[in-house]
Amino acid sequence: MRAVAVETPLAQACATAMRALRAGKHVHLDKPGATDHAEFAAMRGEAEQRGLILQMGYMLRYNPGIVFLRRAVREGWLGEIMEVEGLMGKPAGETERDYAANLPGGAMFELGCHLIDVIVDLLGPPVAVHHHRTPTRDDGLPDHQLAVLEYRRTTATVRINLADPFGNERRRLSVTGKHGTCEVLPLESGNVTLSLKREHGGFKAGRHTVRLPREGGRYDGEFMDLAAAVRGQRTLPWNAAHDTATHRATLLASGVAAPRKNP
Repeated sequence: MRAVAVETPLAQACATAMRALRAGKHVHLDKPGATDHAEFAAMRGEAEQRGLILQMGYMLRYNPGIVFLRRAVREGWLGEIMEVEGLMGKPAGETERDYAANLPGGAMFELGCHLIDVIVDLLGPPVAVHHHRTPTRDDGLPDHQLAVLEYRRTTATVRINLADPFGNERRRLSVTGKHGTCEVLPLESGNVTLSLKREHGGFKAGRHTVRLPREGGRYDGEFMDLAAAVRGQRTLPWNAAHDTATHRATLLASGVAAPRKNP
């Protein structure tokens, strides 16, 4: 056995991953990995020092719509990015609300991390992160949260709403630059709306609806990629610096760590 998948209660996840790494195993670790940033950074650094693969289980990394959006941004189709807007909600039942209430940072920590992973991948670590909570009930759960990730020329927002009656179908990620917009809606549908001022990537100027099929299930792509990396056939594109920056931004966005600017 060369790799281990770690999906334990969050309080045990980082320590379990560290034990696997010290035993010489590659690791797939369920997101967001830990509640303590120093513990996470030490574990992620351990993998790097040992030359072992540590793959974080963020579910949007291999989503066909997000892959398309990532290409549009990196190849410059949209121009300089000004705005990113992400939304993940659902009409959570009492069991889901109870679970989120026991998480540090609530639903932003559980769901928002997926969007923050994509944003940090596209834009790098934010200069500052601000969090806001407007609960819809008086039960102590921050079920309606907004995070603002601040960049030099870009503002990214992530909204999580567990009281949204149409939350699943409204999940989306939209990126707007000076030359165009790319939006994935619903988030896991493979439906992308691309609007361009100039021709790029085989798409003429104007508005396009792109429908991208998903091959396999939600998690198939990441485990197929992990297997290829373990065999030495490729290197995963998300390194320790990215994963550590994503974890820190997620804690700040959840209100677990005090907002502050990067040095």
